Amino acid sequence: MESRSLHYHLTTLFLFTRSDFKTVIIPQSVFALSLVFPGSDTTKLYEHDIRDIAWRTPSMLAWLWLHLLVEVISNQSLTGSIIEDTINKPWRPLPAGRLTVAEARNLIRVTVVVSLAFSSFLGNLLPSTTLMTLTWLYNDLDGSSAGPLMRNTLNAAGVACCGWGAVSVLLATTNA
Repeated sequence: MESRSLHYHLTTLFLFTRSDFKTVIIPQSVFALSLVFPGSDTTKLYEHDIRDIAWRTPSMLAWLWLHLLVEVISNQSLTGSIIEDTINKPWRPLPAGRLTVAEARNLIRVTVVVSLAFSSFLGNLLPSTTLMTLTWLYNDLDGSSAGPLMRNTLNAAGVACCGWGAVSVLLATTNA
């Protein structure tokens, strides 16, 4: 088996999520930060200040990225997704040959555990487990092909979980 450098692995992880920064990470970060920014009606329920939010922002970004990574590896390792990505996004890790499907499946096992452990450490395990369940329903139980209502409901719930998780990390609330 070929030895790969740390840079190779980090680049591969980035390539899984590259096209989703503008559709998930940035909007959910802006949503969470605007919701918890001191002075908003929502923040009157919690005790915190701008320094606390600034200190927790890197954790929020890491939480979003880890959970996005679980979602996209799960989705991109499906046979139909690999075929589609070969045409539309050939730079993604599986169509580009950076990983095999078996390696991607092993990677998802690790990222699920890391994401859940990180969420447990941050005290927001409920948004994480809910998002993992939705990802499983969408990809592994073929919810994405169960019709537009099911697909859109699962997608909307997944986006809501990203916002929920990001806000709960910023507010350091347990299962907010």
